[in-house]
Amino acid sequence: GLHGWEVTDLKVTFTYALYYSPISTPADFRQLSPYVFRLALQQSGVDILEPMLCFELQIPQVASSKAITDLQKLMSEIEDISCNNEWCHIKGKVPLNTSKDYASEVSSYTKGLGIFMVKPCGYQITKDGYSDNIRMNEKDKLLFMFQKSIYELIQNKKKI
Repeated sequence: GLHGWEVTDLKVTFTYALYYSPISTPADFRQLSPYVFRLALQQSGVDILEPMLCFELQIPQVASSKAITDLQKLMSEIEDISCNNEWCHIKGKVPLNTSKDYASEVSSYTKGLGIFMVKPCGYQITKDGYSDNIRMNEKDKLLFMFQKSIYELIQNKKKI
């Protein structure tokens, strides 16, 4: 992708290219494909998706207000809250990126009594663009850096 991340749910069709037999080779098309693909992504207006987790949080009722406040800070979508005399059970969805350390926080503020369970449940369009701490695909990152360097060289030659 444009930032070196995996691209999903996309179909690109190469519909037109010039081939001149004396100088063109199949390798020319293989080398050109990543460049054309990158241009197609730039022109398509792609969305960056973030992984979502379905969560279940079981905590003592005395900790429920802290839990709900925390879940709002984590940008979660609370779908159900049920409480009895001693326990609260909260279900919903939360972005993976914001909830990585929350299980240990739950354990801490409930003195080991709370349980935060998650499982993958899809993707959603990022609300704040992309996150800088998502690891890039190394091959795409190198290609991106190479293309950026070539572009800078061309721009510098034009200035001379």
